[in-house]
Amino acid sequence: MSEIGMSTSCYYPLETEKSLENVCKTGIKKAEIFINAYTELDEPFVSVYKKLLSEYSVNLVSLHTTASFADGYNYFSDYYRRFEESLDVFRKQACLANELGAKYVVMHGLKKIAKASDELYLERFKLLTEIAKESGVSLLQENVVNFRSESPDFIQKMKDYIGEDFAITLDIKQCRRAGYSPYEFIERFHDIIKHVHISDADGEKDCITPLKGDFDFQKFFTVMNGYGYEGDYIIELYKNSYSDEAEILNSYNALSEILKRVE
Repeated sequence: MSEIGMSTSCYYPLETEKSLENVCKTGIKKAEIFINAYTELDEPFVSVYKKLLSEYSVNLVSLHTTASFADGYNYFSDYYRRFEESLDVFRKQACLANELGAKYVVMHGLKKIAKASDELYLERFKLLTEIAKESGVSLLQENVVNFRSESPDFIQKMKDYIGEDFAITLDIKQCRRAGYSPYEFIERFHDIIKHVHISDADGEKDCITPLKGDFDFQKFFTVMNGYGYEGDYIIELYKNSYSDEAEILNSYNALSEILKRVE
């Protein structure tokens, strides 16, 4: 059964371990960790994550890779030596995700303006997908504005090339920023959507707390449920997206009630 969860990104730029502690203290039982520095993949941070998740009985759903803005530089450039070094970092993140009980590693990928060919991107992403699988998790391509993944057509190209191991994170905030309806992604890719980032928007801001804007979450959950979606919905905001933590908790409680009615 799907549940509502929360990402540590909601507290950024608070340090990741402190953000996770805040998420755990809310009482929300599903979480995503957004890694923001390579040192956060090492001890003593790993022990802190484990302790918090265990102490508060929180299930980690996903781990978001660090340096997402530099994915192209690290994984998808022509400089192969840097790519090889980056594979070690990626493997470390995939293993950490598995160690913490997460199913997924989420990646932004390659920006549209990058020089790398689509062919190189597909080849490299397929390799990363295989490494993630060997590490006990699934790599998910997130749709992100100004990245190649913002386009449903490019997601289709990835699906065709990578095959049955390819899956995605659907971010409705990124859909609206890129000018696409999330329902276009859902209709075409409902079979490979494994993870969802949720937020809301109004006439002034494109990322605010769910149920504070215009997005119809009952319709959204109903459509996803109709396609048999079994993953979770992670509230992914930024510090300037809400006024106080109580706003997120109110949203979480209300969304949970809507989801129960739909399911």
